[in-house]
Amino acid sequence: MWIDPMLKVLALDNKQQINNVIEYILTKLLKKDKEILPYILKQLSTQSDTSKMSSLVTCLRRARVMGLLDKQLESEDSVNNLINMSVLQQALCHIDEQVRLDAFAFICESNKTTAVVCAWEVQLIKIFLPWNLNSQSPGFRQLLLSQLKKLLCRMKESETVMLRQIKKMNNTADGQVMNERQSLKQYKDFLSWLTRHLFSCLHPGSSFPRKTTCLTALNLLVDIFGTPSAEGFSVCNEIEGEDFNVLIECLTDTFEDNKMEAYKLLKYLSTLDFMKQTFDSVDGLFETALNLILLMQAEFFPVMTKESKSRSFVISCGQPSLPEISESQSGRVLHLLTWLMEYLKYQIKMAEQSLMSAACSKPLYPTLHSIRYVIQDVNFKSILTSDIPFWKTIVAELINGCLQISQIVSPVQNSSSEGNIPLWAVYITQTTEGLMPEYLTVCCWRSIKEVSLLLGLLCTNVPVNNTGDQVTEGLMTCEQIDEIGSYFKTQLLESIHRGAFELAYAGFVKMCDMLWRSTIPDLYKRPKLWLSHLMGEIQSVSSKLCATRRSAGVPFYVQALVTTEPLTTGRQCFKQAMTDLLKLALIEESHDLSESKVHSLNILRAMYRDTRLGEDVTPFVAGGMQAAILGFKSKFWAICNSSTLLFSALMTRVFGVKRSKDESSMSKKNCQTGKAFFHKYPGLYNFMLDLLAEATQNVEEHGTVHLHPSLYPLLMVLARLFPSPLEGTDTSLNLSAFIPYILRCSSSAVLKTRQMSAKALQPLVIGSNVVNVLNDLIHRLPVNRDHVHYSQVHGVLLQIHSVVEIFPSLESNIRHQSQQILVEEWLKRTWLVSR
Repeated sequence: MWIDPMLKVLALDNKQQINNVIEYILTKLLKKDKEILPYILKQLSTQSDTSKMSSLVTCLRRARVMGLLDKQLESEDSVNNLINMSVLQQALCHIDEQVRLDAFAFICESNKTTAVVCAWEVQLIKIFLPWNLNSQSPGFRQLLLSQLKKLLCRMKESETVMLRQIKKMNNTADGQVMNERQSLKQYKDFLSWLTRHLFSCLHPGSSFPRKTTCLTALNLLVDIFGTPSAEGFSVCNEIEGEDFNVLIECLTDTFEDNKMEAYKLLKYLSTLDFMKQTFDSVDGLFETALNLILLMQAEFFPVMTKESKSRSFVISCGQPSLPEISESQSGRVLHLLTWLMEYLKYQIKMAEQSLMSAACSKPLYPTLHSIRYVIQDVNFKSILTSDIPFWKTIVAELINGCLQISQIVSPVQNSSSEGNIPLWAVYITQTTEGLMPEYLTVCCWRSIKEVSLLLGLLCTNVPVNNTGDQVTEGLMTCEQIDEIGSYFKTQLLESIHRGAFELAYAGFVKMCDMLWRSTIPDLYKRPKLWLSHLMGEIQSVSSKLCATRRSAGVPFYVQALVTTEPLTTGRQCFKQAMTDLLKLALIEESHDLSESKVHSLNILRAMYRDTRLGEDVTPFVAGGMQAAILGFKSKFWAICNSSTLLFSALMTRVFGVKRSKDESSMSKKNCQTGKAFFHKYPGLYNFMLDLLAEATQNVEEHGTVHLHPSLYPLLMVLARLFPSPLEGTDTSLNLSAFIPYILRCSSSAVLKTRQMSAKALQPLVIGSNVVNVLNDLIHRLPVNRDHVHYSQVHGVLLQIHSVVEIFPSLESNIRHQSQQILVEEWLKRTWLVSR
């Protein structure tokens, strides 16, 4: 009775219905009776169209996950009794990607993680993989790799079980031991084939989809089978010397993801003893990378950008012929950093003499980029005690160098927010006059980017030494932390280049996170102290903060300080900051405090938009909404602009991201009941009611346009509210109190106001007052053409139309009464439909 209708639904193109049938009906049917699955397979296997094949594979996949096919899938003969093997081969080679994925998932998935992968499954996988590694669909590649990971984990788990059984029953069950050994040999043969096939697909000229799929799959193999094993399979046994060159070639790929995956594989290869001989050739690559930095020319900019990971690998894995401080890896890295720092000092000296010449021939950012990737992989907790003095020197020189670079490039970076250069740089050189602006702005901006990221990395990874502590394991001092903090403060509070302060924010977040969790009292107090100083600066009449329309990096600065505050503190700094900002945003307007008010509104917007704060901002939403709506009335354009942005952020925070693209309709998911809204934000009820009364006070006067700035945002909020079933039980928060003022808006001379008032009226009208509202509206329409105001007629008709739309949801007696009023009164105003 249920099977045939279910099969018809599975044959449809409606994915939602198919998912519901599989989840709620198919599973229960398969559990009900063992004869149902053979019947379904028989009905579906006789058809060859796409829908039937998709349904067939879906049923098979679901049945296997439920454990209903364990016995039928033990051998190829038993599988053929269930379903013809050729049908599975057709599914694996089907034109529809989803059918192929489902068939592959049927092979890879199992209800037991230790289920043995049979010979027929290996055979089908070898058919499937070569033809599906080059898919152009990112979703297909992601699902394929997900299923491949399940297969490899299943093989690893079952291999471990079989090895344990062989060891346990070596002398008691010879026949079973032979079967286990045969399965292990089959595993090794398949995984060896898979490894070699994936490496063979990484040839030069291979497409991006094929290369990224193969590199990710190889990393999966390394993660699961990377540990050397005497009896089981290990990837290291299949690696050949040529594979190193293949991966080195992948580092020149134009896609960063591919370089990252190749980099991971090369780091794994560097740990293998038998690859040490192959890694001797890295010396040549290492020298090449250093020469690229030494002989840097402007035309090498793209090359250096693309080969960032190449330099990182060579620097991390290479063994340059430099005198070693110690035998450890940190010692070799330390010497390499020493060399890079000496070259960076030379570049800084050249930039001090002529920034234009340095930008053209010796740009700073490639060296900083290399240093950052070297430090990123250093474990500072495991460095030798003998190396600590040298590391302290390197860290100190690196911090000083970064601060010097910042001072050198700041004139260009702070005066060229749109990619222009200051006039003083135009006549420095004549040889590169055509490309000079590009060289200079790229060098300065990327240098600031690398400095910010590098300083943030140092704050996160390098241990800090307490000033009064006798233990000297720390590599940075509190004074150096203050210097880094001053740098971030300058970038975020004074820079007008968006790219510069956004990247400075990324580094400053890391620094603040470290400071809040520091066990050193002086460092722990820094964020609170900095926030206090900034709030004083914002309130100051003579503030030197960057006064752009969105306050540049000022909101980022506050955001980094308060969002990294641990929950264990109760977010006291955040609460104090929000309280101070709301007081400033709601203060009486004056010319002296206009910039301060703009900063407060922009910072509040950043706070409401930050998802990391979660529900902590809820107590401050009402105050923010008042500040935003009142800001629309400001006589200063900057305050009006910031209020508009803040109001938009609050609408998203309160009602969620807009779900419907149609402006004429509003999804219920973006609305709230009036009872829930005003109970959550009780301060808004009287505020909105009083302000709406003020805004609509003169709107019905004809002959003049009365455009109250706060009217439209009020109507936007009310349009998102609808009465709850308990409407009227709480007389202090009754939505019907807003209706008289919204009815006034029908006379507005502004089209948008009339349209929004109609949207706001509909959710406020409930069954008990529909008749009264309709009666009031229709009597606002004149009975003849004498003294007609067409704006008012249009607004009233819009509101009547919005009320009529809710008729289907009304009770029959109310609906009948409303229709009777409409018909009777409409017949008296037939002139509306006549010419």
